[in-house]
Amino acid sequence: MVLVLIIIVAVLVTLINFLDVKKFSTEKQLPIWIFPILLMFTVGIPVAVIILCMFALYRQCIGIILNIRHGERFIRLLNAKDTLHTINATLQNVINNVLIYQCPKTMSASEFYEALKEKLHQPYTLPKFKVIFKKQFGYSYMLKEKSIFNICFRKMEIINSDNHKLSKTEFMLLINKGANSHLPEDDRMPWEILVGSQPIQWADDQYNYYFALCRYHHSILDGEALMKLTVASYADKENTATTSEKTSNVIMKLCELYESFLAFILIPSWCVLNFVLKKRRKHTILDGKTSNQYHYAINIEDHSGYVQKIKRIKSKIPGASFSAVLFTAVSASLEEFCIK
Repeated sequence: MVLVLIIIVAVLVTLINFLDVKKFSTEKQLPIWIFPILLMFTVGIPVAVIILCMFALYRQCIGIILNIRHGERFIRLLNAKDTLHTINATLQNVINNVLIYQCPKTMSASEFYEALKEKLHQPYTLPKFKVIFKKQFGYSYMLKEKSIFNICFRKMEIINSDNHKLSKTEFMLLINKGANSHLPEDDRMPWEILVGSQPIQWADDQYNYYFALCRYHHSILDGEALMKLTVASYADKENTATTSEKTSNVIMKLCELYESFLAFILIPSWCVLNFVLKKRRKHTILDGKTSNQYHYAINIEDHSGYVQKIKRIKSKIPGASFSAVLFTAVSASLEEFCIK
């Protein structure tokens, strides 16, 4: 409080002196608007540094308290961009990945489940996947867990009967339901794999096609890491799923510092977007009528006549392009749908 009063008094004294000099001096002087800019840099930067240091000290104190409370189970507070993924609802920060498996005709759903469980058990017992999320004192952090594989790896529900082969519509309904559900233990677990309990009608009848919905919280995996994990999990080499420590600690620290800097400079833009712009918009997507649900759909047409129709329309309109006809049709369809 004393520091703030000192800064205010110093600013007022400087401003008064500046105005007096400008009033009685006859020489050419700099414009008065330059003074607030210089004052902002000379006063604002030290104040910002002090505030950031206070937040950093508070964060370190929270880390020490949590480390004392949880002991060896405490891993760390979430850093930089990972923290941004815990601000919004969990569903908005979950990566959903659907895998289709081509299996022999004689393989049952139970055999597929056991085979997949045996295949994925090793990579998913790495320390990265044996954690849970918690939040306290305004900060999200991770704790070690002995084993969460049996909780996060489970079967999907059965439609009709075990022998029923799912249609593509039923398949997508199951995917939609799984993708919009909470992660295990009330979103405390950072991942889950939902294995289909029935085959699906996919390409042909020579094989049985099974599926698995893999869901990961963005704080433990991004798109690139997910691709590497998927390749490593199904590779034949046993050591492909182990973590690599070839990158030096110095480079890792520099990368973390760079990511922290990016996250810091993007926070003001995020606040403006979420608390100012979105509040003022009025349309069907952001006016509060949506249910925050994600919908997945699939539609494959092997013999579509849409391309030929677009070409015929294009030939009847001089100067029209293929893309112009296509986007006009799409726009008209969307307009008709929104009006309904």
